[in-house]
Amino acid sequence: MRVNLSVEEADEGDGASPAPIEIEILNILNNKAKLEQVLAQEILNLEIKELQGYDEIDISLSFKTPDEIREINKNYRQIDEATDVLSFPMFESNNNKLEIDAPLGMPLMLGDIIICLEKTFEMHSELGRQEALLLMLAHSLLHLLGWDHDTEERQNLMWARQDEIKAHLLNELNRARQEDLQPSDGL
Repeated sequence: MRVNLSVEEADEGDGASPAPIEIEILNILNNKAKLEQVLAQEILNLEIKELQGYDEIDISLSFKTPDEIREINKNYRQIDEATDVLSFPMFESNNNKLEIDAPLGMPLMLGDIIICLEKTFEMHSELGRQEALLLMLAHSLLHLLGWDHDTEERQNLMWARQDEIKAHLLNELNRARQEDLQPSDGL
């Protein structure tokens, strides 16, 4: 299985050096292939039978300001406040089973993830910035796959699983950075 993460890039702005939040987005873009690989592994690890037969899974990821995510939250959830992340799955879930009506043999669009980095870093200040961002990615992936935290039992299961996914993402990104720092044998 392959995951295609379509990342909405931030505007170039006036050409000045990127703001710290834009740097977090650039880090995601620079490690997109590794993120896609880990997300594919995690989806396979969940053994979701409804996804059998789909070789490619597409996920859209975008970053919004607090005002933008507040407006989206207000329009779709009738909650007039900024939040850290919103997930918009393409398929309904019934008793933790995805109801997929997409043809096999084609890439499967799983859904959209919208992250507000400012709110993420504010709401998860006990975590490092990268770890907080990866937590939102893990959390949203589970929502796209039909997981929810609407009961205490389901919340406990989801929190545990999202922490495992976050740890896997973090470990693989750290490993990739270490490999990038190693001197080349050919020089």
